[in-house]
Amino acid sequence: GMIEYALEDLDQLLASWAQVMRNAPDELTTTLALRPAFGPFPAAAILFVCLDGDDTSALDSLRAIGTALAEDISEHPYAEVLEEGPPAQPVLPVIGNTLVDSFDEPVIKAVTAAYANGGRVVFMRYLGGAFGRVDPSATAFAHRGAEVMVVSAAFMPEDATEDHRAEARKVWATIGHQGIGAYAGFLGSETSEDIAALWPPDTLDRLREVKRTWDPDNLFRRNFNIAP
Repeated sequence: GMIEYALEDLDQLLASWAQVMRNAPDELTTTLALRPAFGPFPAAAILFVCLDGDDTSALDSLRAIGTALAEDISEHPYAEVLEEGPPAQPVLPVIGNTLVDSFDEPVIKAVTAAYANGGRVVFMRYLGGAFGRVDPSATAFAHRGAEVMVVSAAFMPEDATEDHRAEARKVWATIGHQGIGAYAGFLGSETSEDIAALWPPDTLDRLREVKRTWDPDNLFRRNFNIAP
């Protein structure tokens, strides 16, 4: 479910959320979203909560990180959680994401400043736990030391000019340039810079060797492509 907080002292809200999550059990995962006013939905700070187990005491500290305005947390079947909402109005989202090794004051200030710029959702997914205990060389995804994934989308009209899109990317860069890498599932482009952000050099070299061995003709290329 979710907890909604007042949009006040967002720096403090984000810092308190991260501190609580640093001490949270593996059974708890959360995403804190800063949403702009969008259609019928007002601007809001919403914490999405997923807890595995019957002990809900871990939620008590989260209720105290800011001024809680509403709460709706209960047990749901997984399929119900994933039900789609009403269709959104047509927009052009300019999307970026980054993984930060420490959700510290400079990152927090960049997040709140970008959100204050308007027309942008920013959400932070806390990582750590079992995610961080996987050997970075065990899978294609190597950014196991990241504490938080930050994702943001600026919502623009479908006919937004390239200059307007570039301005949105410039705002995102104030956050993105503080990261250690990116996650493929929330990238809105496939530039050479994006590819470099997805995989550290050692991982990229290993994946290129796999590609040369199993797909030297680059048949499987409709993706964030690693050339042989």
